[in-house]
Amino acid sequence: MDIKKKLQNRTFVVTFITVLIAFIYQMFSMFGVVPQISEAEIMNNLILVINMLAMLGILVDPNTSGIKDHEEVID
Repeated sequence: MDIKKKLQNRTFVVTFITVLIAFIYQMFSMFGVVPQISEAEIMNNLILVINMLAMLGILVDPNTSGIKDHEEVID
């Protein structure tokens, strides 16, 4: 598993961040800790940022088909 290549893939990074947030909140609930900010608020703000990045063409590269990166990033 080449973590450097995975971290260059924008789709992996976005998915990893959302899974990490869900994991942290699950850990909080296991120990009975209730954060002041809800998971839904964090996810809504994250989705807003993701949508803005997608609209600007930063998140998904419009020069390639599907959700792949350029060959330079993959190599």
